[in-house]
Amino acid sequence: MSIDDETARDYRQHLAAQPIGKMTWAPQLHTIKHFFAWAHREDLVLLDPFERIDIPRREQTLPPYLTQAEVKTILAATPAEEMLLDRAILEVLYSSALRISELAALNLNDVDLTEGVIFIRQGKGRKDRVVPVGRIASTLTRRYIAEVRIAAPSQRDALFVSDIGQRFTIDHLRKRVLLPALKRAEIQKHVTMHVFRHSCAIHLLENGADVRYVQVLLGHAKLTTTQKYTNVVPIELKKVHTRSHPAEHQTMPEEITPTRIPPSKWDARRGGQQDDAE
Repeated sequence: MSIDDETARDYRQHLAAQPIGKMTWAPQLHTIKHFFAWAHREDLVLLDPFERIDIPRREQTLPPYLTQAEVKTILAATPAEEMLLDRAILEVLYSSALRISELAALNLNDVDLTEGVIFIRQGKGRKDRVVPVGRIASTLTRRYIAEVRIAAPSQRDALFVSDIGQRFTIDHLRKRVLLPALKRAEIQKHVTMHVFRHSCAIHLLENGADVRYVQVLLGHAKLTTTQKYTNVVPIELKKVHTRSHPAEHQTMPEEITPTRIPPSKWDARRGGQQDDAE
């Protein structure tokens, strides 16, 4: 039995028609493609029938995030004059890219609002780290401590406490702070407290921050974990380009010369066989 590029294409189509996800059959196709590439290098076959067969790439799941405009809308819908506690929590969460569990665990002695830093103690992986906190977040948190915060005796160390003086739980933060803020801002997309962390990382990268700085801020042990955020930046750049670049608003030319696809080696070989037959 001979196997040519047409057989290879038929085989790929057969796999793609199966009632399974492409990430299930793609490794099988990859193995076969790798085998024929090896056989061709070793001169065991004349041509590689799978040379032009593409293998589906694993789709990278991008983290959910808010645009910079959406974050501004949410913060603006939570005025500090009326909701100082809520605004301070949202500002700190977004400014320092904290995990929600890290924010809930913050104590008074974990923040140095004069120097503008937060000490994260026993974060994910039981690792400590120091992160910056922005000027607005620091100012509002300082005001919250001085004007609003009343902690129960058992919670005297906790930084953010509820109206009854108890340390916030993660669920209470979501229901008490996040959901009302989203409703006020009329944000329709699904947003969790963790989305503020993702959004901070993406916005830093959009504005030119080095990915290694963002890695330290987020507390990632591996750079590859942080690099997934860089996949979002070209998407946002493309949106801005499409919306803003003058050439994007020109009339499309009526005729565009199609790009010519060069023939494969199999086509050339078939042509030679036809010439010989004639």
